[in-house]
Amino acid sequence: MLKLYNTLTRQVEEFQPLNPPQVKMYSCGPTVYGYAHLGHYRSYTFVDTLKRVLLYNCFQVKQVMNLTDVGHLTEYDVEEQMKKRGAKGTVWEIAEFYSQDFFAAMGKLNILKPNIVCKASDHI
Repeated sequence: MLKLYNTLTRQVEEFQPLNPPQVKMYSCGPTVYGYAHLGHYRSYTFVDTLKRVLLYNCFQVKQVMNLTDVGHLTEYDVEEQMKKRGAKGTVWEIAEFYSQDFFAAMGKLNILKPNIVCKASDHI
């Protein structure tokens, strides 16, 4: 039996998924216009730990993570990021560069990749 602290009721309760043994979880991903830092990876490490606990307890976990890619970038952001990289490119190239860096770092931290990674720009 898996027990978790419920912040709504402020009590430790038995975890009961809506459709056992399946558990669906959503986690926010990075905004990919710059390098992620330790503070960012702290939250991804927590989500990974929770996912592994659920898997260990024989739940089937389907995790979705979003990437906030280009909808938030301004012309100023693009120019600043291109200066930092010493190159020219589009907002799409900036987002792809930092997305690849993010997932490479996640791999080095041995964080399980989500089942589904969706870009915000694909869904708005």
